[in-house]
Amino acid sequence: MLKKDIPASLLLILFLSGFGLSSHVAAQAKETPPGESPATTSDQPQLDQEEESGISFKSFHRDLGRNFLGLFSRESVLPFSTGVLGTGVSLELDDNLHDYFRNVDDLGQERRRFPALGDVGEVLANRWFLLAGTGSLILAAHSTSNDRFQDMTYAWTQGYVLNNLLTEVLKQGVRRQRPNGQNSRSFSSGHAANAFTFATIMNHYYGPKAGIPAYSVAGLVAVSRMEKNVHYLSDVVMGATLGYIVGRTVLRGSDRRRRVSWIPITPPGGEGVGLMVSARF
Repeated sequence: MLKKDIPASLLLILFLSGFGLSSHVAAQAKETPPGESPATTSDQPQLDQEEESGISFKSFHRDLGRNFLGLFSRESVLPFSTGVLGTGVSLELDDNLHDYFRNVDDLGQERRRFPALGDVGEVLANRWFLLAGTGSLILAAHSTSNDRFQDMTYAWTQGYVLNNLLTEVLKQGVRRQRPNGQNSRSFSSGHAANAFTFATIMNHYYGPKAGIPAYSVAGLVAVSRMEKNVHYLSDVVMGATLGYIVGRTVLRGSDRRRRVSWIPITPPGGEGVGLMVSARF
């Protein structure tokens, strides 16, 4: 009974986990005037939206270093502790869920339960797919003056780099064998980490309308890694935890980034010229 009932309920929990993670943003969205980004403030000068075109990566390495240190801030303690607890509980359920997805019939043959889900999830969070998508976002950000899109792209690029760094350190340090025995890079799931980082960033910049679907897709990506028999439940739980923490960290870093511009102005009388300093924090 345990091996049949528990895995089905866990699938439902993972599928709906995105809705829970994004619920805390819904309250903020209600307080935000229609058409205004949650990441902007009402007292921001209107000229600031037109101050520059394109996105600059001149301070990328410095921001990356600050964000790396930010991972160890006190804001990360609660989500990390919750994730570690969830990972510990998941360890007790790894074998049950693994057996559920293996789906061995009476003849001893394994049949994939949801092959389409596993294949789509692998593509969505595939390294090469994400690299191509990130490059496309950067190119688009260079050709637009939309601040929100630029900030989202910058935050995601920072998060993607940090995710891969942390995931690689964990994989090399833990060296847990994958369920299919392919290699010893099971813990933790990089696919889940990247998916939850992207969902967290989308939720911040575009609100629940983008965040809820993004978190739901992230949950499906996490499930797909188990369906493909390349990760255990505890691998994807820790991956999702790290992804969420990385997402929140780079968002705090993006909110602290200062943008200063010098805007030429003409006095009302039409005589002379001056400069106005516009700063956004």
